[in-house]
Amino acid sequence: MVARVGKISQLSSIYETAPWGNENQPHFLNQVVVLESTLSAIDALAQALQIEEDLGRVREKQWESRILDVDILYYEDVVIRMSDLVIPHPRIEERR
Repeated sequence: MVARVGKISQLSSIYETAPWGNENQPHFLNQVVVLESTLSAIDALAQALQIEEDLGRVREKQWESRILDVDILYYEDVVIRMSDLVIPHPRIEERR
């Protein structure tokens, strides 16, 4: 599925974090993936959202428990401020 966005060049370890926003849910498993992609940031987002949907993600409420959540944290050194895409990720400082 990642091949739809780009080639993996680095992977972090998988790590567990406590939920926030809605703390009444299981802890999250997280992993950072660095990709090399020819897609624009907005096209990469569209593919990421489609991958989430293909794997069973249903969006109902903000901060709810979910099967998968793909975020674009950075896109090279680009800064984007759009209604549906903000890069760097708006809460990047709050992340481990």
